[in-house]
Amino acid sequence: MKHIAEIDGLRAVAVLSVLIYHVHAGWLSGGYVGVDVFFVISGYLISRLLLADVDRGELSLKRFYARRILRIAPALFVTLICTALVFFVLFPPVWSRNLLISLVSAVLSLSNIWFYSTVDYFANNASSPVLHTWSLAVEEQFYLCIPLLLLLVSRNGWTRFKVPIFAVLFTVSLIASVAAAEGSTQSSYFLPWLRAWELLCGALLACARLEVVPRMLKPVISAIGIAMVLLACVFYNDATPFPGYTALLPCMGATAVIAGAGGGGIANRILQTGPMRWIGKISYSLYLVHWPLVCAAGLTVTLHPYKVKAAVIMMSFLLAWLSWRYVETPFRRMAGRTAEALVFAAFGSGCIILMASFATLQFANERFWDLYPVARKYSESLKTDTDFFRSGTCFVTQYHGGVADFRRSDCLEQSASKPGVVLLGDSHAANIWEALAAQFPSRQVLQATTPACKPVVGITGSPTCRELMNYIFDDWLDGAGANVQDVILAARWEQTDIEPLKRTVSRLRQSGKQIILYGPVPEYYVAVPLLLAFSEISNIDLRSRLFTRNRLELDKRLRAEFSGNVTYFSPFENICTESDCTLVYDGVPVFSDRDHMTRAGARLAIKAFPLQ
Repeated sequence: MKHIAEIDGLRAVAVLSVLIYHVHAGWLSGGYVGVDVFFVISGYLISRLLLADVDRGELSLKRFYARRILRIAPALFVTLICTALVFFVLFPPVWSRNLLISLVSAVLSLSNIWFYSTVDYFANNASSPVLHTWSLAVEEQFYLCIPLLLLLVSRNGWTRFKVPIFAVLFTVSLIASVAAAEGSTQSSYFLPWLRAWELLCGALLACARLEVVPRMLKPVISAIGIAMVLLACVFYNDATPFPGYTALLPCMGATAVIAGAGGGGIANRILQTGPMRWIGKISYSLYLVHWPLVCAAGLTVTLHPYKVKAAVIMMSFLLAWLSWRYVETPFRRMAGRTAEALVFAAFGSGCIILMASFATLQFANERFWDLYPVARKYSESLKTDTDFFRSGTCFVTQYHGGVADFRRSDCLEQSASKPGVVLLGDSHAANIWEALAAQFPSRQVLQATTPACKPVVGITGSPTCRELMNYIFDDWLDGAGANVQDVILAARWEQTDIEPLKRTVSRLRQSGKQIILYGPVPEYYVAVPLLLAFSEISNIDLRSRLFTRNRLELDKRLRAEFSGNVTYFSPFENICTESDCTLVYDGVPVFSDRDHMTRAGARLAIKAFPLQ
């Protein structure tokens, strides 16, 4: 096929947007749409290749799948084995057990199904180093199905109907995706039939005769297309309902860029520049290697400092170039020169060897940590235990189906014998519900919480957050909750929350509510159970070195701003002194990660809580 230079540049835009988004640069809040751009490109290139074979009457499934294996598997397998070596060495069995299954699912191109079943993609702790392979699995499932569809079409003489067939499948998938996104964004993110329309967008473009597009229009089409992609990258964010209809903007933009290829406009020239084309060429390896690096840094040191972000980006480019130069390129040159049977045999053997290697590394990981029983005990607190958050009932996420799963009868139903107090906020609020209920048995502690949700009026967070908080502030507090006099506001507060908090406090005081503001909790650069375990193994005290002091400064600022209008409570007073923090309480770590507490930690944090 004729090479299209703009597609290399478009790949660069896609991978750079994903990379910048994943290192939390902040100014590219919608960079995740790069994956959707990749889907359109893949759908276009693969369909164009297959349609050319159909037109020549030379469609061969063996040849197609052998070429796909040589293109995809080598770099993927090298990345997976390197990732396994690093992460099985660094992390304890309680965390690495799930890694084994994740790695196997990535080898078998089923990681999207595995992560759909086990991971909340939108939670802050979605930290598997192979989480990003879900998109590769979606593409590979498309590669499995589309040749079979075209073979069926060609053998039955339905070739002239390929466009209507693609169009029907595109429409059905898009409608299903939009409907799914309204209920559970998790399913529309991971499930292949709900992402198929994006790949089919490229397939429909492959059916079009782009050579008839007037050359004078191509620069305009490309410019509009790249503008659409960049608009999504800049203006979308984690609160944008996505995918669904919002994914149309980057997908249509990518389609327009390809349709306008060959024009002489500024967008075409930028995409055709040497640096853009070079990044596009290494984009597959760059996508593969960047996320394990981001994940390793995020699990061990915070990604916020500029130096760490810069190091992750530079290392990603270096490893991507090495992978492209010494893994991707040699194996791609083997396409057409190596017998298909040999390719399939090598692929099958490689899968078996890889999975056996993963199992061996996981076994060695278990035996190593057996040598340090105290460190292993500390590491057990890394288990994600959200039962005491009342996850899925009073602490609801998009993964649970959003506000539709919020059980008002369990969470907000008031007792006739106990005065109620309502706890509002994010996971930091849900974190202390059980401890509050146990410490104040004479009070009924009501709860309305959802992840990354600040309990303030006029919230602009996720759809689940907006719907829940709008209901609480606009309806419940002055309606069914009018008799509830005490309101606890708890969240992972930031400096930018001070003004919205002031408005919220004013609103609640006008309604006659008594307000308790629960301040920020201590945070560490490393998950505390890991910090304690590594300290035990290395015999080096890491606590004071890895404490994030900005949370203590924020605690002092909030106390100064609100102590006159609300009852301010600081968990720092129970957990920390001026020089140190208590990290082990009742024999277990106080925190299960960097800033969420274990059951024991929650009990420690709310000692002397100002509730009668």
